[in-house]
Amino acid sequence: MTYDLPMTNLPAALVQIDKANTRLARTNIAERFTYELDPYTHEETNALGLTTAQDRVRLTLSAPRIGFGGWVFVARLEEEEAGYVTFCAPGQNLDGWSRPDTPHCDYCGKFRRRAKLYILRHNDTGEIAQVGASCITLFLGVKVAGLWTLEYDLDEHLPDLGGDEWGEPVAGWDRSLHTLDTIALALAFSEGGRGYISRTRARDREIPATADTIAAAVWGLAAIRDAAVRRELEGGVTEAKRIRTEQPELIDAVLASVETIDETSDYGMNLRTLLAGEYVSAKSVGIAASLVAVYARQQQLLAECATLVPGFLAPKGTKITDLDATVTVCRIVDGPYGAKTLLVLRTDGNQLIKWFATGIRYYEPGQRVKIRRATVKDHDTYRDQDQTVVTHAKLDILDTSA
Repeated sequence: MTYDLPMTNLPAALVQIDKANTRLARTNIAERFTYELDPYTHEETNALGLTTAQDRVRLTLSAPRIGFGGWVFVARLEEEEAGYVTFCAPGQNLDGWSRPDTPHCDYCGKFRRRAKLYILRHNDTGEIAQVGASCITLFLGVKVAGLWTLEYDLDEHLPDLGGDEWGEPVAGWDRSLHTLDTIALALAFSEGGRGYISRTRARDREIPATADTIAAAVWGLAAIRDAAVRRELEGGVTEAKRIRTEQPELIDAVLASVETIDETSDYGMNLRTLLAGEYVSAKSVGIAASLVAVYARQQQLLAECATLVPGFLAPKGTKITDLDATVTVCRIVDGPYGAKTLLVLRTDGNQLIKWFATGIRYYEPGQRVKIRRATVKDHDTYRDQDQTVVTHAKLDILDTSA
């Protein structure tokens, strides 16, 4: 797990990690939470044209592996109204496991509703087992300590909306919100999905995530003392009510956009599980709300496709220089030789450029860049869209504040 923090918050983050390790030591668990730090300087230009800088750090946190007798905990399943949502343990994956249709336990063999199930993998055989929480001790033959590490998230200790203290999220995890209200609120607080703020983006910009804004409006309004923030939250709730009443077809379109997400991925399966129920628990509101960003992106792509110019920028082997473009896709792709960044850029002439950049690069869709230089490597067509594939590119971020 990687957290992007202001450098001033690093001491408090390390205190929380030390507390977690002390808790592990008290239960005689040898492994510890470890971390790596990648400090950097973030610059931005304010409304007055002044460039300011902030010292920040990316903290990559590794969690201890919990298990016994060769079995290691890989994930937990938590019950929602329409099924179970998967939460993978830090550093683990569910490769080789297919989610079963029933909440059975491989130890006792019983089929019944369970609040929580665990997925374990054997280090030597690769065997995967699904075990109910009440059967874990019987399955392993010992009482396992440290299962709380499977749910540890440093985000829970970050500042809440409108506050400076580190504490619990605004909403208690025992609360629920109607699914249609969740979508309507997400639309209202994100300009129809176009301004959706993920938690990663929120940490980078030190602004509230859309999910946290929804939680504050629904469960934390009474605690907000800032009158301007209260008015903004109240206005969003009023707009959400209007959307539910006057634009039910918009909510239906957002819900239908889930079909564009790979149903075999954890994200796709979790979304489908949540949307199948009438209510969404507070801890899963962020997952459900993120669908508005999927919908907005889908609408944007449809609009862009209608104006794309067919053909390629230049012949293979040709160099291109000083070309302005907009980032449309930025995706990290893991491979056997390390991570790469897939960038798809739309030129001002409405043609597409694709670049597999070595390493991890941080760009946001909609960000303006200048291609200082690049070499045309290939011509590709993806979903009927012509794309000029380039290599050895040099990009500069354009200052659009002016």
